[in-house]
Amino acid sequence: MPKLALEKLKSSLVAMGEMCEYAVSTAMMSLLDRDRDLACYVIDYDKEIDEIELSIDRQCQTLLLSGKLERNEAKFVITASKINNDLERIGDQAAHICEHVLFLVQEKSILAQVVDFMPMIEQVCEMTRESINALLESDTTLAWKIIDERRIVQDEMRMIFQQLTEIMRKNERNVERACHILFIAQSLHRVADQASNIAEDVIFTTEGKVVRHHLDEYHPIPILGSSEFGEAEMAQAEKEAIKTRAAREDLEEQLRKRQGETVCIAKEIIEAQAEGAKEKALSARERLLRHQANKRK
Repeated sequence: MPKLALEKLKSSLVAMGEMCEYAVSTAMMSLLDRDRDLACYVIDYDKEIDEIELSIDRQCQTLLLSGKLERNEAKFVITASKINNDLERIGDQAAHICEHVLFLVQEKSILAQVVDFMPMIEQVCEMTRESINALLESDTTLAWKIIDERRIVQDEMRMIFQQLTEIMRKNERNVERACHILFIAQSLHRVADQASNIAEDVIFTTEGKVVRHHLDEYHPIPILGSSEFGEAEMAQAEKEAIKTRAAREDLEEQLRKRQGETVCIAKEIIEAQAEGAKEKALSARERLLRHQANKRK
């Protein structure tokens, strides 16, 4: 019985992770297309995410109270409970983004189309998706990759802040609208933080290491310049650091290319993408409803 219940719990986490990723990407599509209806849909969709969060909570409680779990299974359930909370907060951030979108739409602002959001959007959605994969596969290498990718989001956040600061300096009438854009960027940054929290919990579940607040101590790539490592270890660490930096530069170049392509897309194609985002969100909602119906049976 616990085995089946654990598989159901994993399936529920995957469903919730997909829903949260759709919510964030759809929220940003509503921003870029200034689509009020799409923003309202995401705000309403957050209620569905809240429902599945409560369902996962109940599953975790039932498993823990059963007294039939092995040590590693109990650790997984405890971690799943924490991750469930992180995912729910990602859904909240998507809803917060849409609240600011509604203000910008009402003001008929095109400021969001001026700010370079695409690299940050793609990175955050990828981190959310990878965090669930890391959990299901107990992949600590992927978990550390997610933790490191938070720095890319921080860099993008700084670039957006600089853009908005310059816009506000040039025209004081843009201050209120720019603040709403900044709040949206902060919400994306918090989604990245939640994905990193999930990655840290994966490392704890898999290796028993509490890396939160001790990232430098436990990071698999040693800090260059440390006296604790010999020349061979330092050379290997330097190679790893160069490889990581090259991978990051390659990712940033890909994101810049994608952003350039996005700028060239015609209006009718953008509208088609928005419609596709609605269909994805509706598909996720239908899956959740089927899951709830099966559960009641």
